[in-house]
Amino acid sequence: MARAYWNPDIETLARAELERLEAPLIAEQIAYAYAHSDYYRQRFDEAGVRPEKVTGIEALESVPLMQKANISAAQRHGSLFGPHQCAPFEDIVRIVGTGGTSGQPTRIGWTAADADLYNEMGARALWANGCRPGDFVVNCFNYSLYAGGIMDHMAFEKLGAGILPYSVGRSERLLDLLLDLSRARIPGAYTLYSTPSYAIRLHALAEGRGMDLKDLNVRKGIFS
Repeated sequence: MARAYWNPDIETLARAELERLEAPLIAEQIAYAYAHSDYYRQRFDEAGVRPEKVTGIEALESVPLMQKANISAAQRHGSLFGPHQCAPFEDIVRIVGTGGTSGQPTRIGWTAADADLYNEMGARALWANGCRPGDFVVNCFNYSLYAGGIMDHMAFEKLGAGILPYSVGRSERLLDLLLDLSRARIPGAYTLYSTPSYAIRLHALAEGRGMDLKDLNVRKGIFS
């Protein structure tokens, strides 16, 4: 019987066991941020929060909230990542950004350890959505700066799915490609990874061309 979870040892922990596992990790993360970032140190001090007092999930309610706008504004004034940066630049191996729907994209720096953690969490989420090794995934997210392109691509690879980095646009050509791919045999399922609205757009284009969507052989859709 196929396993129900990507990482059952972690994902099936009882709540109490999970909190025992999380507590020292939360304490370590808070202490690290306080020690390595002037921004976090100032915010904590202003809120009267001592990092050594944050020792578990219950204590997180005392941690001051941070607004994305503060980070974006700082990046507009000569800072590459913003004042909350904790890792030295020589440890940063990948730079991506947000979608920029409210202005300029917010830049995000990732260390190799960050990327490994993202891949693990992504694999858990994708497994829960029904993606499996042997599936063939067409990724229709932007590979130009946006995190959903390369970062999610790596999560699919971590899970063991085959992935085609198609990106966005060229929708008519994508329909032709999907039709061509549908004739090839693969061990898993053809899968579309896109926004929900883009899947609807492809549907409308296919109908406009008189295509039968069943001929595309897309059996799974994962939307974000």
